[in-house]
Amino acid sequence: MTTIKTTLIATAFLACTVPAAMAEDCTPKHSFETVKPGTLSLVATTYRPATWIENGEIMGIEGEILKHVAAMECLEIEARPVDAAAGLNYITRGRADISAGGWYRTAERDKVLDFSAPLYLDQMAIVSTEDVNAFDELEGQPVGTVQGDLWVPELKTLFGSQLKLYPNFSASLQDLRNGRISANFASNSVIVNADSAGQLEGFYYNAVQPDERVAASMMPSQVGFPVPEGSADFQAAINADVQQLREDGTLAEILKRHGLEASAANVGDARFVQ
Repeated sequence: MTTIKTTLIATAFLACTVPAAMAEDCTPKHSFETVKPGTLSLVATTYRPATWIENGEIMGIEGEILKHVAAMECLEIEARPVDAAAGLNYITRGRADISAGGWYRTAERDKVLDFSAPLYLDQMAIVSTEDVNAFDELEGQPVGTVQGDLWVPELKTLFGSQLKLYPNFSASLQDLRNGRISANFASNSVIVNADSAGQLEGFYYNAVQPDERVAASMMPSQVGFPVPEGSADFQAAINADVQQLREDGTLAEILKRHGLEASAANVGDARFVQ
């Protein structure tokens, strides 16, 4: 989840191509254009369990979803790892078909790109050493979150200079472990993944109590795939393919494999975080 940047961060990226499992006589379920014919060009941030790239292969919840989509549409996957700041720039500039990385569907992002229909639900949570679950309990204390997270502007208003920003969740967790911050804010999916990997021993984690000062705390957010504006046929195909995965139970199984509840697939009506 990142805020929109208007400039591309200059860094080295490694592009990798992962063949989709398809027969020579494969017939796509839908008709649409992609940046590169016959290829699903995607960019992915490392945001476990949503996405990461391992040995040249897109992994995670959204990685599995996109592999199913690519197979249904007879496409190869070309995955490019990017940092959080670049994850949306590739889409707004038309350099990729789709972005993966636990992106919350927000009204602000929707102004400059389009989104797929909701994939699954996620919510804001707190990791701490004192078992807190409310912003007021941390007043005047140093806290952390990943730079570009949806709630950064609102947390800056609440905590001012006490808010520390990190390049990734692991870095913020290290500072929490060393006592440099009192709590760390992240999405529930990221925290559950860290817990399953044994990284949260000695810590507490809780969903954040709803607080009108931070919109993301009010209700679970819907995660979606950012796609270029005006790609109506492509969006319709992605949405139909994901809906098939939802209806046949595949999506729920993917979520469970990565530590989330199957009920996270029940997204309700599409909405945007304001």
